[in-house]
Amino acid sequence: MTEPCAPSLSGQTAADLYFVDFDHTLLRSNSTQEFLRMAQPFVFIWPLLQLIGAMMRALGLSDRTRFIWQDSLKVGLLHTLNPWALARFRRYAPQIIERHLNQDVVDQLADIPSDKIIIISFGAKPVIEALLAETRFADCKIIAPRFAESRAFRRR
Repeated sequence: MTEPCAPSLSGQTAADLYFVDFDHTLLRSNSTQEFLRMAQPFVFIWPLLQLIGAMMRALGLSDRTRFIWQDSLKVGLLHTLNPWALARFRRYAPQIIERHLNQDVVDQLADIPSDKIIIISFGAKPVIEALLAETRFADCKIIAPRFAESRAFRRR
């Protein structure tokens, strides 16, 4: 059973909280793309991942349909071909976050307690947790889908 992607806010109101977008805001990159870049063997898996995007464009699918399906299919394919991808990603996550953490946003949040910060993303929660594990944001609530929830989460 998976836990819901939205955490309990324990009676807090939105006025008490700071909602922070993760991809391209707190992280100056895309967490899903960073995860997919760790695909091994890269020369075999990366072309297959690119083929998914090319096929979706060739089929003339709408931007919304591609948004819902493309990353989910790519991540699913990576998990199928390399079930240890997340474990490998966790080893490299500290280097990625060091390179891409947006220090301007970090500075603006410096005086905000972590229990008042909600991190929001369409990226995969396990990937975001791995990236934030060694930062001051490790204990923040995260609203993001688990791998299997991605398509349903993006439809909302």
